[in-house]
Amino acid sequence: MPSLRGRMRLLVVGLTATFGLTALVVVSRLQILETSVTDVLSRNYRSIEAADGIARSVAQLQLAVHEGRGAAAAAELQPEFERWIDVEHGNYTEEGEGELAARIDRRVRALFRAVPAGADPQRVDAEAAAVQRDLDALIALNKNAMFAADRRTRTVANRLLWGTVLTLAVAALLVAMLGWSLSTAIARPLTQLADRLRGVGLGGPYPTLGPQPVAELQHVADEYDHMARRLEEFERLNVSALLEEKAKTEAVIEAIEDGLIVLDPAGVVVHANDVACAILELARREIVGASFDDLATRHPHYLRLRAAVREFLASPQRQGERVEITLFMRGRDHSFVLRLTPFHLPNGGSRGLILALQDVTYVRDQEAGREALVATLSHELRTPLTSLSMALELLQRPNAPADREAPALLETAREDVTRLQDVAQRFLDLARARAMTIALDRRRVDVREVVDRAMKIFLLQAREKGIALEAAVPPGSLTIAGDETKLAWAVSNLLSNALRYTPAGGHVEIRAVPEEDNVLVAVSDTGPGIPPAQRERIFERFAQAADGGEMGSAGLGLAIVRDIVQAHGGRIHLESSVGHGSRFVLELPRG
Repeated sequence: MPSLRGRMRLLVVGLTATFGLTALVVVSRLQILETSVTDVLSRNYRSIEAADGIARSVAQLQLAVHEGRGAAAAAELQPEFERWIDVEHGNYTEEGEGELAARIDRRVRALFRAVPAGADPQRVDAEAAAVQRDLDALIALNKNAMFAADRRTRTVANRLLWGTVLTLAVAALLVAMLGWSLSTAIARPLTQLADRLRGVGLGGPYPTLGPQPVAELQHVADEYDHMARRLEEFERLNVSALLEEKAKTEAVIEAIEDGLIVLDPAGVVVHANDVACAILELARREIVGASFDDLATRHPHYLRLRAAVREFLASPQRQGERVEITLFMRGRDHSFVLRLTPFHLPNGGSRGLILALQDVTYVRDQEAGREALVATLSHELRTPLTSLSMALELLQRPNAPADREAPALLETAREDVTRLQDVAQRFLDLARARAMTIALDRRRVDVREVVDRAMKIFLLQAREKGIALEAAVPPGSLTIAGDETKLAWAVSNLLSNALRYTPAGGHVEIRAVPEEDNVLVAVSDTGPGIPPAQRERIFERFAQAADGGEMGSAGLGLAIVRDIVQAHGGRIHLESSVGHGSRFVLELPRG
């Protein structure tokens, strides 16, 4: 009586022979099919390639005729045409292809003879169009042949497929018959073995199975006895405690507000919290279990983070160092501090790496706001200091102004001191970390008073520079809801820039115009104007005109004006003509 092993060997040999014979037949048929299809398709493709080459030669000749260099181009392009037409003449594969190729040959040769003889471009275009139609027909003929070859190939392949399916069906029937025989031979002892195993409960006890009637089943019983002993050892471990600690660890990781990614020693992600998934814009299932160095994404956040990790790992001496990276999220740049911390086993072996991403965007915004406010307040010190210095200089001159002008100078100086006190108070607020931006003290403001206040500050400076400074403020309501001091800053910056860039003998005007919902304040000058290339960034911080003006300007004035106007809910725009001056218009809502 044959053993189970003998029957299995017989089954394997039979299946191997069946599948080997089937594979041999399939491979031989496929080789024949491949050879025939390759030959047909390659010859058709050569004909199409030759037609394309002839078309390029004709097109280049046609272009040369229109450019007046037809004779030279004909001599240069004819060898290329001869090469391609020879390829076509030696590659006829379809019925009618020879006559079509001969007609193309005659027409193109006639075209190459006509061009050096001085044929006019219209004739050349007509002949080229006729040649192109024949070439299109030649290409279509070969493409149709290729499609026909493809259909024939599909037919043969389908036949081969059905033959293979039939063969495999017969093999499957044989396998089913042998399997039925084998199942009958081993069913009875397996049933007995199952009855013994059914008595084993969760957590033990784990009884031995004893001798088995079949050698193969005896081997299974021996392996089971070995597994039972290992399970008894494993039960001594407190599995519940391990699972509880794992749950606690995962809960702590999820509770951390920073992005956290845990890698094993091979660099495979074993855990990533929700914050890290949001930063990488990947689902947790796409991260956990994958190599961090080869995640299935090319998102800029991942690429930037991967580059930082690679750079860190390339320098082990940087362990514990904080690396700051910038990632674009939710419409703006966010700053993150990347900390990479390796963790080790008690014996010193590597257990993996922890990647922590701490969002420090708020801190960086605070720093940027503080820097911008310092720059704004520092810039606002310039105007009152300049005006105050000029008033004192006039009062100290030997030919000091008459008594009737001295009170005006002192009033100007008093206003400048008040403005300096306001700026000093804001510096004090900044030192106490009470303000990061310039806050507005909104109340009803008469724009007429703002204009008068600015005129008093700059009349003296304009007179000293020989510039005519005028104000045009019509009667009527010019009241808006805003901060009078900040609006005075804005108008003063515009007047200061206008006087800086306007040469002596020029003219600067400030005009206020009431509208239904807005009040327009326009400052115009007769300076050099602003080139178009600089207008787009003229309102950026530290942007300066390329020429004209005085030394020492920081390029902050227009940026401050823009910030103040936008804080009031308005807008500013520029009208400028190079050589004819500039005009800045503030649209301030009435509120």
